[in-house]
Amino acid sequence: MHRRPSAPELRSDHRSMLRFLAVNAALGMGTGLATFAALLWLDTGGIASRIARAENPILPLLLIAVPFCLTFGGAATASAIMLLPYRRKFTDDPET
Repeated sequence: MHRRPSAPELRSDHRSMLRFLAVNAALGMGTGLATFAALLWLDTGGIASRIARAENPILPLLLIAVPFCLTFGGAATASAIMLLPYRRKFTDDPET
């Protein structure tokens, strides 16, 4: 038999799910930033040396770092949605 959850229970459940997704997005963005830092540190394709010689190095840094962060953050969030640890919480039978 299903029982109808109360408003505070629903709010708490939504907050915990949103917190789970936000943490995963932040970890993904951090991974993207670390990958970008490794790309610069290893000077893959001479990218770090080209950026160092640029007239305004902030712009190329941002144009590479932001897509890395967004892509990795989006991938981590998508995988978190697929693996969302959600069970039916508002039933009488704990196995469903």
